[in-house]
Amino acid sequence: GAATASLQIIWMAEEPFQAGLLLWRQDSAQIYVLYADGTWQPATDLWQEGQVLAAVYDAPPGLRAPDRGFGYLWRASKTVRERLGWATAQERGYDGLIQGFQRGLMLRSDSRLIYVLYSDGTWQKFPE
Repeated sequence: GAATASLQIIWMAEEPFQAGLLLWRQDSAQIYVLYADGTWQPATDLWQEGQVLAAVYDAPPGLRAPDRGFGYLWRASKTVRERLGWATAQERGYDGLIQGFQRGLMLRSDSRLIYVLYSDGTWQKFPE
């Protein structure tokens, strides 16, 4: 569909998981949960700076539990935790690009990947 907003540069973060990816946008405190099966769901970032996260089981070798807002969501939602599995790398932040469209939105990461999140709850990834 047609663009509904202009292209914006926003501070973002992402973290890869065994079965998906978490994306965060600072401007709206939104987290996008992208599952490996091609579905996604939004979540509000409820973590506050300085907030201590609940203890978690020991991660298997080479994997890790997420921190900060991703960690809060992952610990609070059994569904998110079970569907994503463990983080495979540490969260990283960057200046990303975002643009809204009639049937979804597009986000561009600093790794030159474009994530298309469709309004029907599906998503795709494309190289730039």
